Amino acid sequence: MFLLALLALPVDGTVLGFYQPFWTPISPWLFMLYALTNPVHLERAMRRYAFLMIAPVLLIYLSGIGWAVYGVHARAIIMSLTGVIAIPATVCALDIAFIAKRLSTTEAIRAVLATYWFAFAVGIAQWFAVHLDIASVQEFFGRVMYRSYLTIGSSWSKNGLRPQFLFAEPSYTGMHVFGILLPLMWLAYKRGSLYAKQLRSLIIVFVAGGLLMGVGTRIVLDSIVALLIVIVMAVRWRDRKGRRFGLLFLAVIVAITATAFAANSRLSAIVEKGMSGDDSFLGRIYQSLGPLCGIVKQPWTALTGYGAGNIDAAVHQGAQLARTILESAGAGKGAIVAAGWYRMMTSTMVWTMSAYTSFSLNSDSSVVRSPLQLSASSSHGMGIGRSLPSAGPHCSHTCISNSKDMPSRHCRCSSGASPGWTTSPSM
Repeated sequence: MFLLALLALPVDGTVLGFYQPFWTPISPWLFMLYALTNPVHLERAMRRYAFLMIAPVLLIYLSGIGWAVYGVHARAIIMSLTGVIAIPATVCALDIAFIAKRLSTTEAIRAVLATYWFAFAVGIAQWFAVHLDIASVQEFFGRVMYRSYLTIGSSWSKNGLRPQFLFAEPSYTGMHVFGILLPLMWLAYKRGSLYAKQLRSLIIVFVAGGLLMGVGTRIVLDSIVALLIVIVMAVRWRDRKGRRFGLLFLAVIVAITATAFAANSRLSAIVEKGMSGDDSFLGRIYQSLGPLCGIVKQPWTALTGYGAGNIDAAVHQGAQLARTILESAGAGKGAIVAAGWYRMMTSTMVWTMSAYTSFSLNSDSSVVRSPLQLSASSSHGMGIGRSLPSAGPHCSHTCISNSKDMPSRHCRCSSGASPGWTTSPSM
């Protein structure tokens, strides 16, 4: 069971997984099942990590006030709590495996290496399928992936067909590199393990390969930072020859960064125009700014949150203040887009890219992302919600099913001049 959980780490975007906002992981639930099937060891692990065990209970108690004021949304609450519970469950599973049962960390690292090399090989196959127009392969992944970036006509491929490995989307490469592979490499380096070098090679190949295969603009910055970390960890800075080697590679990274910003229109637009230069970059700002402004409008929620599943209430409360801030910061039309996005949000479709807003507001976006360090758990609490046929009282919408593998709903706000729109999988 534990081995299956490790092997399933990169498989977070298939139809086989349990749906969480904008991804369908398998590993967290296998880790949870592994912990539950070892009740004696689980009891000891729960006592050892008692502070994590009480977190879900504490969030439920804190949510009581928000539920009383802003209502209860059952499905969104389930989304929130399953993600939160998966965190301590994963920690307990790792404790049971490596402390109680003393399973081999070497075998575990081998499993992680094997499964991520397999995922990369899948990405290569996808790339060939796109560029050689191999319809059967594209159709296969169109059925396997919950949101296919390889299927013509899919809502997710509107910016071009791209390999996505086995991830929910191509840009999740960065999440796996920073959330799993780099921490694992750091742990292996501390022990002077040969596997640290193998992990380093895997990271470099995954990052460079992703860039060469054009998985997306967003991964460029992730890749540069990841390469910098690898260089800093790999070079022996006290040795003169090693120091020269490291400085040379750092200079190469700087040159690559400058070239990327000059050659990539989206990156250069961010440099020239700031946050208004790229819609995706701006979206990461206003999607978190709205609920944070909701805390400012209702200061008591800084202590209790709006209640699990009620992040839409925080968005609506903070919408006007957030728009004012964006306009003052020179967001221009982006402030109008943000206002339209704020109006559309409901309890089951709101999303945020901020771990703080996800957890402090006890939102339906509180999900765990593939938590793994082989001696200590690490998890991420940011996520994306899904939309329903209704987009709120201020919006009209049109539902379009344009993909065999995954029906999608396009919701466009018709009030005011907002061009804001959202696309997300229907359930």
